Amino acid sequence: MSNIVQALFVSAGVGCGGWLLLSARVREDSDDLHCLWCGYNLTGLTSDRCPECGAAMSAESCCHGPPSRMRWGRFVAGAVLVCGPAAVVVLRYFGSL
Repeated sequence: MSNIVQALFVSAGVGCGGWLLLSARVREDSDDLHCLWCGYNLTGLTSDRCPECGAAMSAESCCHGPPSRMRWGRFVAGAVLVCGPAAVVVLRYFGSL
Protein backbone atom coordinates (compact mmCIF):
# COMPACT_ATOMS: atom_id res chain seq x y z
CA MET A 1 0.00 0.00 0.00
CA SER A 2 1.18 3.49 -0.66
CA ASN A 3 2.02 5.85 2.16
CA ILE A 4 -0.92 8.11 1.34
CA VAL A 5 -3.43 5.26 1.64
CA GLN A 6 -1.82 4.14 4.92
CA ALA A 7 -2.00 7.69 6.26
CA LEU A 8 -5.69 7.86 5.32
CA PHE A 9 -6.43 4.58 7.11
CA VAL A 10 -4.54 5.69 10.23
CA SER A 11 -6.28 9.09 10.22
CA ALA A 12 -9.71 7.51 9.77
CA GLY A 13 -9.07 4.98 12.55
CA VAL A 14 -7.80 7.59 14.97
CA GLY A 15 -10.66 9.96 14.10
CA CYS A 16 -13.37 7.33 14.52
CA GLY A 17 -11.73 5.98 17.67
CA GLY A 18 -11.49 9.44 19.16
CA TRP A 19 -15.18 10.05 18.50
CA LEU A 20 -16.04 6.71 20.14
CA LEU A 21 -13.93 7.58 23.18
CA LEU A 22 -15.51 11.02 23.52
CA SER A 23 -19.03 9.61 23.30
CA ALA A 24 -18.47 6.60 25.59
CA ARG A 25 -20.14 8.24 28.61
CA VAL A 26 -23.87 8.93 28.58
CA ARG A 27 -25.99 10.79 31.07
CA GLU A 28 -29.75 11.08 31.29
CA ASP A 29 -31.11 14.48 32.32
CA SER A 30 -34.11 14.74 34.59
CA ASP A 31 -35.61 17.24 37.01
CA ASP A 32 -34.96 14.98 40.00
CA LEU A 33 -31.99 15.78 42.23
CA HIS A 34 -29.47 13.00 42.74
CA CYS A 35 -26.43 12.65 45.00
CA LEU A 36 -23.31 13.22 42.94
CA TRP A 37 -21.36 10.63 44.97
CA CYS A 38 -23.70 7.64 45.02
CA GLY A 39 -26.55 8.50 42.61
CA TYR A 40 -29.29 8.29 45.25
CA ASN A 41 -32.52 10.11 44.28
CA LEU A 42 -32.84 13.06 46.68
CA THR A 43 -36.35 14.15 45.64
CA GLY A 44 -38.33 15.11 48.73
CA LEU A 45 -35.35 14.82 51.07
CA THR A 46 -35.62 17.03 54.16
CA SER A 47 -32.26 16.36 55.82
CA ASP A 48 -28.93 17.94 54.86
CA ARG A 49 -27.19 14.58 54.31
CA CYS A 50 -27.63 11.85 51.72
CA PRO A 51 -29.31 8.86 53.44
CA GLU A 52 -27.42 6.42 51.20
CA CYS A 53 -23.77 7.53 51.54
CA GLY A 54 -23.90 10.29 54.20
CA ALA A 55 -22.47 13.05 51.98
CA ALA A 56 -23.37 16.60 53.00
CA MET A 57 -25.87 18.11 50.59
CA SER A 58 -24.76 21.30 48.86
CA ALA A 59 -24.94 22.78 45.38
CA GLU A 60 -21.65 21.00 44.52
CA SER A 61 -22.82 17.56 45.69
CA CYS A 62 -26.20 17.44 43.87
CA CYS A 63 -26.92 17.00 40.18
CA HIS A 64 -30.01 16.86 38.01
CA GLY A 65 -30.38 13.30 36.85
CA PRO A 66 -28.44 10.20 37.82
CA PRO A 67 -24.64 10.09 37.42
CA SER A 68 -23.29 9.28 33.98
CA ARG A 69 -22.59 5.69 33.01
CA MET A 70 -19.85 4.24 30.85
CA ARG A 71 -20.66 2.34 27.67
CA TRP A 72 -17.70 -0.05 27.83
CA GLY A 73 -18.11 -1.55 24.35
CA ARG A 74 -17.83 1.90 22.77
CA PHE A 75 -14.88 2.76 25.00
CA VAL A 76 -12.94 -0.41 24.14
CA ALA A 77 -13.63 -0.05 20.40
CA GLY A 78 -12.45 3.56 20.52
CA ALA A 79 -9.30 2.65 22.45
CA VAL A 80 -8.44 -0.08 19.92
CA LEU A 81 -9.03 2.25 16.98
CA VAL A 82 -6.83 4.96 18.52
CA CYS A 83 -4.06 2.82 20.02
CA GLY A 84 -3.79 0.24 17.21
CA PRO A 85 -2.86 2.63 14.38
CA ALA A 86 -0.74 4.71 16.74
CA ALA A 87 1.23 1.61 17.74
CA VAL A 88 1.78 0.68 14.09
CA VAL A 89 3.06 4.18 13.32
CA VAL A 90 5.45 4.11 16.30
CA LEU A 91 6.73 0.61 15.48
CA ARG A 92 7.30 1.54 11.84
CA TYR A 93 9.09 4.70 12.86
CA PHE A 94 11.52 2.75 15.01
CA GLY A 95 11.95 0.09 12.30
CA SER A 96 10.43 -2.92 14.07
CA LEU A 97 7.83 -3.61 11.35
